Amino acid sequence: MARANHRFYAPDAGRSGLTVDLPRGEAHQLAHVLRLRRGARVRVFDGHGHEFFARVETVGRAMVRVHTLEPHPPAREPAVRLRLALAILKGRAVDTVVRDATMLGVAAMQPLQTARSRPAPEGAQAALERWRAIAVSSAKQCGRAVVPEIAPIASFMQFAAASGADDLRILLVEPALPAPHASIRVLAGRAAPAAATIAVGPEGGWTDGEVEAAAAAGFMPLTLGVRTLRADAAPAAAIAVLQHVWGDL
Repeated sequence: MARANHRFYAPDAGRSGLTVDLPRGEAHQLAHVLRLRRGARVRVFDGHGHEFFARVETVGRAMVRVHTLEPHPPAREPAVRLRLALAILKGRAVDTVVRDATMLGVAAMQPLQTARSRPAPEGAQAALERWRAIAVSSAKQCGRAVVPEIAPIASFMQFAAASGADDLRILLVEPALPAPHASIRVLAGRAAPAAATIAVGPEGGWTDGEVEAAAAAGFMPLTLGVRTLRADAAPAAAIAVLQHVWGDL
């Protein structure tokens, strides 16, 4: 039997025995980039943790239909469901963070409008659609069957006030912050949570008011060490450290 080396995102492929259409971008890649034809064996995943072998049934100019076959074991997901809350960064730096966070196993992302961040230049909805497309592409590349949920942009104050009380909440701060804070290493002596949220600020960091609001909402101010990292580098570093602490690497 032919090997299935190509993976495609098919959000409707939630079980075996289904005939589903690929999204337009996925259909274009299959038909016009890879030039696969009817009968080709591929793999599809639905973005919610399910992956299957599939057979290409129909290839049209703008439509590709596949039939899901037996399940394929997806890459293991981290034991701790981690949500990344990220301040909007300059230019398209958020694109890189979304790509890396997806590859590292983040389950959800919350873009934040903070006092020192700038609105997405192309508009909130266009930016959100691009970030979601990047998450799909990154999941395809790294072998995940889960595509992180990316919520609509929210203000930091709204986000802090609405954060649930059933998980660990971390506010990543700069080491020079005068307010009390600890190293992220303090988590090594604690049991891993079922779910956690880590909030990472913009270029220039959090304001005093934002730090106070986060503390009132139960966020722990933690640092990654004595060096100040770039805003677009800090999320991946923090995620990797947390996964090491929790045994998720």
